[in-house]
Amino acid sequence: AEDDGTYKFNVDGEVKIVVTFKEKSEEPPAKTTYTVSLEYEQDQGSVTLSPSAQENKYEEGTEVTINITPNDNYEIDTVKANNDEIVANAGAYKFTVNGDTTVTVTFKEKSVEPPVTDDKFAEKWIGNWRGTNYKVNITAQELTFYILSRRGDGISEQLFDTTDMEVSEERIHFKYVDAFDLPYDVYLIIDEDGNMKLFEDKEPDDEPTDTLTKQGAVTPEEPDEPEEPDVPSSSTNPADYVGEWVGEISMGLPSLISATFTVTQTNLGLHGVISASLGDETQEETFDFVLNDENRWYDEENEAYLTLNEDKTEIRISSSTGAEEETVFTFTKGEPELPPSSSTNPADYVGDWEGTDNAQGYVCKITEVAGSLKVELSAPDYGEE
Repeated sequence: AEDDGTYKFNVDGEVKIVVTFKEKSEEPPAKTTYTVSLEYEQDQGSVTLSPSAQENKYEEGTEVTINITPNDNYEIDTVKANNDEIVANAGAYKFTVNGDTTVTVTFKEKSVEPPVTDDKFAEKWIGNWRGTNYKVNITAQELTFYILSRRGDGISEQLFDTTDMEVSEERIHFKYVDAFDLPYDVYLIIDEDGNMKLFEDKEPDDEPTDTLTKQGAVTPEEPDEPEEPDVPSSSTNPADYVGEWVGEISMGLPSLISATFTVTQTNLGLHGVISASLGDETQEETFDFVLNDENRWYDEENEAYLTLNEDKTEIRISSSTGAEEETVFTFTKGEPELPPSSSTNPADYVGDWEGTDNAQGYVCKITEVAGSLKVELSAPDYGEE
């Protein structure tokens, strides 16, 4: 056929022209295409489609894969096609085009798992906590527990060993034994205001025994060079220390009791004995001080310093176990002073007396024996004397 659709030939003889016809073949109809749109936060990740298509137009029935790449600190949250959630299959998100489709991808910030440590106490517990009658110091690894007692214008601190420690996010529970060998349970919780509630021998749903506030963080490392204590004068002459000194100490109780500190000179230095009476029992604590490299009287076993004030009328025993030197005991020369209006008539004292100290009930029974007074102090709740 020519371009114009005609058929031509040259006649050289007789010719028989035969023309045959066939049915026209119908062309398949054009497939319908649909547009796929993408919605996502570009600062949180990127989203593409495969196979790619011009202007994201796909023929009906095409299977499309959604390629998702979250940015750092983000992860895939949801993937939807026209609000129908797409679930990943072997890590791939796919759907079939059956109409115009909007693909929506949302991201979320990655959840950061806290590092695994050997710390015993969470960050919220760590610090120096102080109340009216108690002090608690907590580092990541250790808890120390003190009972505070008034001493003149100052406060003495008695450290107690803790046992059976139980630690959770909500509370801390431990036990300690006082100077009378009475066991106590202590619970600690932190309230909504960030204060520590201390419950001694009572459940945490009761009224707290004391409320402690955080004074600052505890650093377990000790400084290389401890600061010098604020002591006006510290004599190196043993004779200035020798003798009997008197004072008041807590002996593990919230109230103070009278005590003596007897100092004698030895070949190596100074030997000191603190003596205090609890009923019929006398408790003693001994020290042995020698001059150290700083030319100060020091007891290495007890980690304690012995010093005098400027006029040599007051003697101090200071602890060196903390970041700063801290006075533990103070004694003065001479006999202890009697309180104002102190009767010398035994009959004025004889009888049963009751009282409380730090929310603990006590009974004091006083009897006269051969011209002397016998004092029996007991805690009825425990049946202990």
